Amino acid sequence: MSFAIVTDSAADVESPIDKSEDLYFVPTSVIIDEKEFLDTEITNEELLQVFAAGKISTTSQPSPDLLLQYYQKAVANDLPVLGIHTSSKLSGIFNGAMLARRELEDHDIELFDGYSASFGTGYFVTMAVKLRDLGFSRDQVFTALQKARDHVHLEVLIDDIEYLKRGGRVNLGQYWFLKAFGLKPIIINQQGELNRVSFSFGVDSGVKKLIKRIHNYHDYGSRPVILVGHANSPDIIEKLLAGVIDIDCEATYRVKISATLLSHTGPGAFGIIIAPSLETLQSFIDA
Repeated sequence: MSFAIVTDSAADVESPIDKSEDLYFVPTSVIIDEKEFLDTEITNEELLQVFAAGKISTTSQPSPDLLLQYYQKAVANDLPVLGIHTSSKLSGIFNGAMLARRELEDHDIELFDGYSASFGTGYFVTMAVKLRDLGFSRDQVFTALQKARDHVHLEVLIDDIEYLKRGGRVNLGQYWFLKAFGLKPIIINQQGELNRVSFSFGVDSGVKKLIKRIHNYHDYGSRPVILVGHANSPDIIEKLLAGVIDIDCEATYRVKISATLLSHTGPGAFGIIIAPSLETLQSFIDA
C-alpha cells in the first residue's frame, strides 16, 4: 500500500471497503444509562430496543489518547498517512486528530476535513481507498478530495423529531409545531454544518422530495456516484434508488448508518448523496 488511511467509526462506508488493508477506524462511543459502549460493541438493532424501552443514548468522541493510538498503528509501517474525519464543525474528532499529528510530528501525516458526517465522510473514505488501489499517492488523493469537497451534496430526512429536540437542533416551540402538523425535516450539509432546508408531510412525501431535489442538483461533473444511507429502512433505500435510476451513475452504494449517528437521528432516518465519480476525481488529479 502507498499510504494508510485513518478515519472514525462515525464515517459510514459500505462493505467491503471497511475491510480494506491499512484502513483504521477509531471507535466513537454510545452512552446508555451512564454506561459507555464503543459503537462497534452495540448493533443498531440493540440500540433500537433501547429507544423502544423509552431510554435515550448520547455519544462521545474518541479521546485524544485513543486517536493517538490509532495514528501510531497507522505510521508503524513507515507509510504516509491520510486522516479523514467527521466535520470539524460537528465534532471535536478532527481537532483530536490534529493533536495526534502534533505528537507524531516526525511522521508524514496529512489530515482532510470533508466537512461532512456519516456516509458523507464515508464517501471520501471510499474514494480515497479506490484511488489508492489505482496507485495514486497520498498527496494526489488529498488533492482530489479537496477539489471534490464542494461538489458533494447530502440530504437527510429525519422521521422522528424527538431526537432533534434531545440534541438541541430544534427548540421546544419548533418541536411542537413540527409535531402538530406531522412535518418531517429535511436537512442538508452545507460546508460541514447540518441545516434544515425543507419539510415533508410524511415519509413517502419525503422520499419524493429528496428524489426531486437530487434531480435538481447538477454540480458534480459527469456520471456521478450516488450513496443512500439509512438507520433501519432498507425498503425506503430501494425507493430512493428507483427514483434516481434515470441518472447515469458511475456507481451506487447502500450504507447502513452507525449507532453513533442513530443516537442523533433516531429510527427511520434516511438520506442520499450525489457526488463526483471516481473518474472525475482522477481528472482532478490529472488537471
